[in-house]
Amino acid sequence: MSKTIVDMAKATQVLDSGWTFRLYRGGMGSYIVIAEGNEKQMERMVQHQAKFDIDNPDLAGVPLFMDEDGECVTDDFTPEQALTRAAYKVHGEILGSDESPEVPHG
Repeated sequence: MSKTIVDMAKATQVLDSGWTFRLYRGGMGSYIVIAEGNEKQMERMVQHQAKFDIDNPDLAGVPLFMDEDGECVTDDFTPEQALTRAAYKVHGEILGSDESPEVPHG
């Protein structure tokens, strides 16, 4: 089971700012969220990834913020955890191994 925090207030904040979340039941008992924003919001995702690549050259190219199709995709074991993980990701934060929010690039 995942230790990911559940922060529905953060998810609500992201949705209220104009993001759209598509939630799917994935394989192996997980839930997948695809986050979609307007052009400006999606450009920020590209900037988050570029900054991460610069600040973490050993991990450059690892698609933490956007996948190869230009989508912000994340998953977790419960719908609430997946939504939380996506909400932090669109703000440039990745939930760390101890599942507390951290900004990997500064």
